[in-house]
Amino acid sequence: MKKLLITMMIMMLMLLAVNPVSALETQRPWRAAIMEMRENRLENQELGLENKRLRLSIREQLVELKESGQTLEDSVKIELKDLTEQLKEKTALLKATQGDIRELTVGIKELIEKKQKDEILAIYNQVIEIQEYRNGILKEINALLKEIEQLLP
Repeated sequence: MKKLLITMMIMMLMLLAVNPVSALETQRPWRAAIMEMRENRLENQELGLENKRLRLSIREQLVELKESGQTLEDSVKIELKDLTEQLKEKTALLKATQGDIRELTVGIKELIEKKQKDEILAIYNQVIEIQEYRNGILKEINALLKEIEQLLP
């Protein structure tokens, strides 16, 4: 828990430190895209931390439930099964995009050296689209985890 708190504090400080510099934006048009990618990456990390926290909370609740000998009502079991299936689908969508950003950015250094601004900006925009898609899925996963957490006694 302590590591989680420290990591979250560091990310908050990093978020506050991210400031677009207008002079650099005029010199390099892709600077705004870089800043957006950094913000998206930080949001992704924050969502990941929340995801881990929710999963740990659910795991603890399930252990307590098992140790106490309580059983869940059939309606709750059905709801949990449905939510778990939705969670598996969302996780599969998330895994399907894993590595896409790395594939896009493999040759980015060469493009920067050649100063091919249009190609760089196009790649950065594709990366931003993937990040936003992944962040959306992570938000949906976290919403499902919150529902599961609320269903458990």
